[in-house]
Amino acid sequence: MRRLRAMLILMLLALTNACGQPGTMTPTGALAERPTAYQLPPPATAAGQASAAPTTLSPTAPSAPSSTPPASASPVADATYMAADQHRPDTITIDVPKAGTTIDSPLTLSGSTNFWPFEATLGAMLKDAQGNLLAQIPVMVHSPDVGQGGPWSEHLTFTAPAQAQEGTLEVFDASAKDGSITSIARVKVRLVPAPAPGTTLQLDQPQPDATVTLPLHVAFSGARGDEELTLRLLPAGAPALETKVRAKLGFVVTTMQGSSPSGPAALEVARGDGRVLVRRAVRVATPEQTQPVKLAWVAQGQENLVLEERRVPRTPQIATAALNELLWGPAPGSRLGTALPTAADVLSYGGREAGWGARVRLLKLTIGDGVALANFSPELRAYGGGSARVAMIRKQIEATLLQFPSVKRVVIAVDGQTEGVLEP
Repeated sequence: MRRLRAMLILMLLALTNACGQPGTMTPTGALAERPTAYQLPPPATAAGQASAAPTTLSPTAPSAPSSTPPASASPVADATYMAADQHRPDTITIDVPKAGTTIDSPLTLSGSTNFWPFEATLGAMLKDAQGNLLAQIPVMVHSPDVGQGGPWSEHLTFTAPAQAQEGTLEVFDASAKDGSITSIARVKVRLVPAPAPGTTLQLDQPQPDATVTLPLHVAFSGARGDEELTLRLLPAGAPALETKVRAKLGFVVTTMQGSSPSGPAALEVARGDGRVLVRRAVRVATPEQTQPVKLAWVAQGQENLVLEERRVPRTPQIATAALNELLWGPAPGSRLGTALPTAADVLSYGGREAGWGARVRLLKLTIGDGVALANFSPELRAYGGGSARVAMIRKQIEATLLQFPSVKRVVIAVDGQTEGVLEP
């Protein structure tokens, strides 16, 4: 028995010598594969100055195993190291439309990203108040270089809901791996009903997607007799400009006063019950997108002309634009007047013929060899006679056109006829 115990002791001693002392053990196996720990920068001294130790993260040698985790495994140390290694989050920005904007179809979208989405393409969705999808389109990001963020813009066509409600526009980036959303931006917008089926209201001015200036000229037909209607100009991201108008014989010809920021907007015509009869997308011009013209008006109580400068959207047909502006008449409330028939004159004219509209229109203006031939619609005949008024109509048209160097003489026609027009 004693011999057996002695043999066991000798075996234990041999095993201990083969493995070495515990204080000098070297890591083996899984222990050797542990990641290198990192130390935090030394804290500042009481005076607020850092100690002389290096402020960069530096690796330390692995320590011997113990029952407590190493200092580098503390939550603060790990969070600091991860934060130092993080990238900024992918961000999508929506610039247009602004929150609260009343939108129309097609809707103009624009914005930017700070990252390069998969195949440089984002997605855009428009939803109603219940989250139902109204439209979805791809949106291309125009980055200055591969791998960078950049601006994006697109047009989204959708069908308006039956009732006015809040909607949500979402622009997002989806994972190419599983389609999950990795980054998204949202903006709340105002959805209004589509024009009622069977509506006969015809908006003549402004034209679709026209560049317009303020004051804004509006003309339409198809109203119910002499009903009162509401006009609204809804600029993107700005308060609406609203005015009440009353139709006459189903026509409305008016000029909306006020100011509006430049950029995309929508013009609405609505009834008293709030139902929108027609809606049209327009763009309010910037000052750089306009140019001045001079319009000839009649001074009140006098027989002489007064030239007034007005800005119109920039166009190569500037003489046509000036003459069209003259036909709208002086600004409401102005002390200036016009001899040309106004909408009130045309609609109340006793000799009004079938097929006439509510105002005088310029059918065509041609300029050649110094001669400007201005051909007007039949409503010009609603001036009512009188040699003094006829003379003043001619003077207004001539003075407005003669401001242009290419015009030396003016010929006036009505519905293509030059003989027997504007007689007393």
